[in-house]
Amino acid sequence: MKSTEDLRLGKQYLKIRSYDKALEHLTKAVIQGDRAAVSLLYKLGVHFFDEKEYRKAEQAFQLLAGRGHAESCIYLGKISEYGDTGRKDIQAAFGYYAEAYRLGLPRGAYKAGKLMMPDALRSEEVRDIAVNWFMAATEGNLYQSYAKLGQLYSVGAYDRFAVTSLRDDKKALSYYLQGAMRGDGECMERAGLAFLHGFGTEINVKRAAILFRQAADHGRATACMRLGHLYDLGMGVYRDMKQSVYWYMEAYRRGIERGKAEAAQVYLHAGVSSLRSARSKKGKERAVEYLEEAGSLGCLEAYRVLAETSYVDGDQEKRLYYLRKGAEAGSEECRKDLLSYYTMQAMPVMRSVSRLSGQAHRNKEDKELWNIYIAQLKKAEELYKKAAEAGDADSWAVLARMYLYKGPEVGAGKQEFLEAAEKGENSKRIDTRKLRWRFYAGEKPTDGELLHEENPKEAFRCAKELASKRHGSFYPILAEYYQKGYGIKANPEKAEFWRSKFKR
Repeated sequence: MKSTEDLRLGKQYLKIRSYDKALEHLTKAVIQGDRAAVSLLYKLGVHFFDEKEYRKAEQAFQLLAGRGHAESCIYLGKISEYGDTGRKDIQAAFGYYAEAYRLGLPRGAYKAGKLMMPDALRSEEVRDIAVNWFMAATEGNLYQSYAKLGQLYSVGAYDRFAVTSLRDDKKALSYYLQGAMRGDGECMERAGLAFLHGFGTEINVKRAAILFRQAADHGRATACMRLGHLYDLGMGVYRDMKQSVYWYMEAYRRGIERGKAEAAQVYLHAGVSSLRSARSKKGKERAVEYLEEAGSLGCLEAYRVLAETSYVDGDQEKRLYYLRKGAEAGSEECRKDLLSYYTMQAMPVMRSVSRLSGQAHRNKEDKELWNIYIAQLKKAEELYKKAAEAGDADSWAVLARMYLYKGPEVGAGKQEFLEAAEKGENSKRIDTRKLRWRFYAGEKPTDGELLHEENPKEAFRCAKELASKRHGSFYPILAEYYQKGYGIKANPEKAEFWRSKFKR
């Protein structure tokens, strides 16, 4: 088959996304010398690489690299460097990168130099070779190479490698400045760090701030974090809370999660500081604004401070508002304070309900008394609901008990009872399994409960669960169920087992 026919078939298979067939025919076309097939096979190789089909990608790139295709050498270097087809082969990767450079691609020199970095930071001889590779890359306008050149001489200053015998901060700074002059953002930031800490030069915080700003303008998110820090402390720049927050949030927008938390902390400190020094209503309002901003950025502590401030001001409604906001945002302290408030409010109301209940039920013709009783009952329900919704299992259990015995009086039925019982399962005060058992067991209520729906299977399940958890009072109940076949097939042997367990 002629190369033109293979090229035509390769194109057609590409259109219908039959990539394996396209690989077959484009490979044949390239072998036969069809230049038009080269670019198509390269694109197909990139597709396989992106889809992590590395062996197919390698097949395409190997063929092209053998015919002097520099970009294919780069991809083969990546595959070997990271072991995408089985095992890492750093020597082979270096060879591919070097070949890419020989074929006219400066990026090959840069990648060859990067491969040597770990050894270059430990050996002067290897470092000198790496320097040559990076210098070759700079000649091809790959100015990020200056950052790597600087790193080769700034070991132990602010890099992850700890060997310091090869360190030359002045030389490192000279490379960073060369890269910065040519517009490389990383070099700008590293030069800024050198001036900030005095590596290879005298400390010059103002110049560091200028370099960080230039680096930020060139897309460096970490430089934004550094600017936020400088503006927060007033180092090399005028102290400016708004600028600090701006740069921290800019770092966050560029992908550094911590930027948001740092911005929140700036607002928190400004709010707390303003509260302490506030001498006027306007000053206090400004402090509250800062704290609210901190809260909106995820600072849980801000909500607690706002709640305490409202408490001191005697504004209970505002205090509860901030406690709710804090609890919703995940503050355990706010949640506990909220629960404490609602339960403390609910307890005297429940005591009032208990006192009124018997009298109101005995004198239902006394409408005024009955209405007072119902109003108190509903108020208690409302307070326990708020505590329950804040995540308090005990409050859910209290609601379940209230609904079982007084549900119709507050307009609650089976659904509300079962939901409260389920959510109150972890209560340490009330065992809601007993409440569910009472709801399901027997033809009629036996304990004055107003909600009841006999379901032998559910009653048996609850009784068995309680007995299995060593609730001794349920041993004879379970024995009776097995004896009578209530909710379960009758089983005299198991009935005897639970009776004897009770006697022991």
